[in-house]
Amino acid sequence: MKNLFLMTALALMGATGANAQVDAFASAISAYGQDPVDYVADKFKTHYVVSLGEDHWIKDHPLFVCELLKALEARTDSVGVHILAFEFGNSADQRLADTLATSPVWREDLAIKILQHAPDTYGNPYLEQMNVLKTVWEINRGRANGKMQILLLDPPYMIPYMNGEPYTAAYDRDESMRNLLRSCILGRNRVLFYAGLGHTRKMVNGSWLSDYNIYYNHASAGLLLDRLYPDLVFSIKLWGGLMGSNGYNPVEGPEKWERVYNGDIDRAFAANGNRPVAFDVDIAPFSEIPAAQFYKISQATLDRGVDKRVGSPYNSAERLADNIDGIIFFKPVEEFSGATVYGKFFDDGFVELVGKRTEGRVNTRREIFESIKTNHPIMNESPLSIQVAMTTRTRAKGRMFSLPRSPGGMRSARLKSAAKAANHIQPLIQTPCPSWPEKR
Repeated sequence: MKNLFLMTALALMGATGANAQVDAFASAISAYGQDPVDYVADKFKTHYVVSLGEDHWIKDHPLFVCELLKALEARTDSVGVHILAFEFGNSADQRLADTLATSPVWREDLAIKILQHAPDTYGNPYLEQMNVLKTVWEINRGRANGKMQILLLDPPYMIPYMNGEPYTAAYDRDESMRNLLRSCILGRNRVLFYAGLGHTRKMVNGSWLSDYNIYYNHASAGLLLDRLYPDLVFSIKLWGGLMGSNGYNPVEGPEKWERVYNGDIDRAFAANGNRPVAFDVDIAPFSEIPAAQFYKISQATLDRGVDKRVGSPYNSAERLADNIDGIIFFKPVEEFSGATVYGKFFDDGFVELVGKRTEGRVNTRREIFESIKTNHPIMNESPLSIQVAMTTRTRAKGRMFSLPRSPGGMRSARLKSAAKAANHIQPLIQTPCPSWPEKR
């Protein structure tokens, strides 16, 4: 049936152009789409890890994850989620996460401490991400046995790295994720892996080192896991706008944000009444979408890869189905908005640390909020949950550190240092992911 649908879809696309392409997308969604909760529940019946790739700095994706976790928990036919693997916390704080998940009362102080150690100059100060942690705690309050674990994925060295302190990196962030999730698979745990799409999709991220005329490449956790357990890990993209290095790119008009694949897929969702839907991408015409067009890789980047000596990970032959397995759409992108900055997140000690990280450029809670909004266009509409104080602080000395981004990873100087040190990296034996003794 899928082969027949492929021939029909391609014929439509070739016959009448863009409108036919939207019709073909809409027809495929109508024919193969499922309710998102049913879809994820079905994937857990055949996979140990289901990955949800989110877009940073918006409130809608983490809120969807909260509702998904609750809906899966309410199902009588669900195999149960044993672990929420969470990008926005450091494995050095795993004991805090374990305490939080099973505490008899909600420990906001622990949630804040975990999110302060997320790998960003300002931590992860967003109320919606805190709500993801709180949702796990709420679920555990209703479980007599087999409590859900919050597994923090960032490697310990990221904390001193962010603080401008000496550190030793035996592996990168995605390798850390791979190691921890592999241990969970070996323990036969059902894991919802929630992280940025750059980590969950199956791809090589490359940063161009112009001085060396070569790419610094590193594999995503999604790709590393797929090479180890191709039948046990399923990667889903949460639908959103076209991500740039600092979030969605704003556009004029009601659409608000630049769209993936020129908006044709968004128009197909609209043709289906914008109903929440999930589907595999190995169906036509989704299986035929070039990944470079989907993610808007520039022609200059593709042309650079013609010279095989530069080691480019980007090419025009790769298809969308090569790096994600499924898509979940739950509402139109124009309804998305920036995440809520939680004012209580920035206690005096953390504000002082931000001053150090920014070489004294950002010294107050108000300056932090304004800097976040300036750096991320989607945050221009972002609410502030608690009015922050207009306090001033003594300028602290220090170096400016920013989050290594994916794709596009680290800044050039950091990449050169990493490339030179590559031969000195030693393998690390990690502590296995603890397998909770009683599973549903």
